[in-house]
Amino acid sequence: MGVYSNLDQRDIEQMVGQYDRGTLTHWSAIASGIENSNFLVELTAFDDQTKYILTLIEVADFRRSQEIVDLMTHLKFYGCTLPDVVTSRSNQRLLSFRDSPVTLCTWLPGRHVTHPTLAHCDQLGRTLAQFHQVASAFRPPAHQPYDAEWLATAIDSYAAERSTNERQALHHALSLYDDLLGANLPTGWTHGDAFRDNVLFLPDGTLSGLLDYFHAGSDPFVMDLAIAINDWCGAMVGSEGGEQSAEALLRGYQAVRALEPEERSALPTAQVIAAARLLCSRLSTRDEQGRFRKDPEEYATLLSRLMQAARA
Repeated sequence: MGVYSNLDQRDIEQMVGQYDRGTLTHWSAIASGIENSNFLVELTAFDDQTKYILTLIEVADFRRSQEIVDLMTHLKFYGCTLPDVVTSRSNQRLLSFRDSPVTLCTWLPGRHVTHPTLAHCDQLGRTLAQFHQVASAFRPPAHQPYDAEWLATAIDSYAAERSTNERQALHHALSLYDDLLGANLPTGWTHGDAFRDNVLFLPDGTLSGLLDYFHAGSDPFVMDLAIAINDWCGAMVGSEGGEQSAEALLRGYQAVRALEPEERSALPTAQVIAAARLLCSRLSTRDEQGRFRKDPEEYATLLSRLMQAARA
């Protein structure tokens, strides 16, 4: 989550005023994240104060935003752990402000974990498996925003800034992505963004929310596992702790949905693709001064490690 549009009190009041949830009593911008503008708002109705997350969507148009809102509504109805998208007075879940889509979602308690335990990884695996199963009953999956075509374009745009070895690694990852898509692996809706800063846990360790669905789209399910393992276990690649964390995540996943042998075999390849995709995403996301919103070197290093492991 982040904030990139400058809004004032009147703007916030105008947006939340379209919902029958009370009077605005407090609001603050949420500074973390690299996409969309998010605000924590507190609304009071009959002396009852409730927190919500107000989002001005800047990463997707209205058609795409409606599709994601519909997906979230479907997931919530069937018991997945995510925020509820609030309905407005006009019975709409997606509104408009300054020609941008707007949502108001319920605030979920919990915090992001910096150093996940095995129990955290297990729960994330279960949550991703539940997502894959429940979303499979939704409409056919949408176009994946960060698909092979996007990756090819990003490599062409930013590879010149990188070292020769890194350029070669990125092009190799692109060829692996094409191979993965042709491998006939189980495919459907994927979350695409299950990083630590998009998952909430309560103090007792219970997973209380999987957030941010704007990267959701069609991909082999194993890509969600690769993205998660790279982030949740990537800092310990090659170490016993990292392997244990990855196995905990996979055990949790398979407690809900069994992985096919071909999926398990494809996981190292998917991790290379996921690392390349995140590296290019960070290279392409900069502020007005051209500075990276998030450091790409973390994923450049991870991509190199994964490539070395694949050659070993």
